[in-house]
Amino acid sequence: MPAWLVRELPGKAVVAVGHLEVQAGFLHPDDYAEGPGAALPYDYVIFTPGAEREDPCLELRKKMDEKKAGSAAARP
Repeated sequence: MPAWLVRELPGKAVVAVGHLEVQAGFLHPDDYAEGPGAALPYDYVIFTPGAEREDPCLELRKKMDEKKAGSAAARP
């Protein structure tokens, strides 16, 4: 988006702000960059505590297990 804004609004100041969740073992902002030697693509970064989330695949696994159990029980 910042690159688009720079083209569309020549002469205007454009900054990019990234919101990143803190991750265990990541002690420096560069630790969050994509790959070794890479830099974050933001002018400013706001670090927030990580959100607690359930495993997004857990519900899908449960449904698949139930489906497998149901089709195994239906076999003669």
